[in-house]
Amino acid sequence: MSAARIVASLSSATLLAVAAVTACTSFGTQEGAGDDAAAPTPDGSSADGAADASASCGAALATDPSNCGACAHDCRGSACANGMCEKKPLGVSTTAPRELAAGSGRLLWTDGTSIYTCPLPDCQAQTTVPSSSEPIHVAITPSRLYWSRVASLDWVEVHGDGTVGNPSSIGATGIAGIAAHDDEVLYAETDKIKVASPSRTGEAVIGIPTPNVALVAVAGSVLSFTRTNGAISAFDWNSALKQSLPAGSELAGTGRLNAVVSIAVQGADHVYWAANEGIGRTARSTKEVITLAPGVKTQRMVVDDTHVFATTIDGDVVRYDLEGRDRLVLARSTGAFGIAVDASFVYFGDATGVWRVGK
Repeated sequence: MSAARIVASLSSATLLAVAAVTACTSFGTQEGAGDDAAAPTPDGSSADGAADASASCGAALATDPSNCGACAHDCRGSACANGMCEKKPLGVSTTAPRELAAGSGRLLWTDGTSIYTCPLPDCQAQTTVPSSSEPIHVAITPSRLYWSRVASLDWVEVHGDGTVGNPSSIGATGIAGIAAHDDEVLYAETDKIKVASPSRTGEAVIGIPTPNVALVAVAGSVLSFTRTNGAISAFDWNSALKQSLPAGSELAGTGRLNAVVSIAVQGADHVYWAANEGIGRTARSTKEVITLAPGVKTQRMVVDDTHVFATTIDGDVVRYDLEGRDRLVLARSTGAFGIAVDASFVYFGDATGVWRVGK
């Protein structure tokens, strides 16, 4: 899986300006900085003086679109100014987009009022999905666009010409998170995790009640979920229904984390989370819970094969490596919230619309 509004005019980024030419090859081993840490300046160091890079790529990190703010950070066709790629406006919605998903060549988002979608990468033909009132979460599979509401899971079929069909739905109780897995979607009800796909809908993944399920994430064969009490679990899921929950699947116990807003599975062993404590990771093999970027006040978080991406309550769109190091501010905006990534770009929503920036 890969795993994103009124369009505003672009403005220059506002990082501290520094010397024009620097060098970098590899990043250092600085521990993850909190959200109140300054963004890296184009000389490879944070504005507070902490070194983030060592010298040798010879690029002008303040202006080089192939090495913008950090070596090898490519703006993908946009300009680089003050160490940040120029963000590109993509779509509009009634209010600020809160949840985004990117996948199968499409972007899907909701502002809590309606559902919107468009083809990537340029989002030139935006569609408002009919009868999609009061959506909460969104997910994309190759053949369907899904969204949850308080009492139902809804979807539309995506036709070969890119148009969408009329909505269908199945009743549900207290849906929390949803996550795409190949051509299926897993969704968390109050005490169950269920699966929906063109061939099966509304069937339970785990054979016994699973109380207080909140968020769900899946990648490869690993399924992870949180509970409202702060616990995180993960287990190997082989697409069979009514599996038993294996002993030792709980990775972080009750009360270990507070107010988890996002989780993501990365590889076979790691589950990343964003909570009041910051951004962190727990390992299935050791059950060790590590806060990688303490104090980061996160709105939403996503993870790919090499980086962690997040929006913060201060309006920053930030990137870390998988160890919580090498913090890079990709964009600054007003009210950044929902976020999604694909192979080339980060997509995010804020108070003015949906935007794209090189990842």
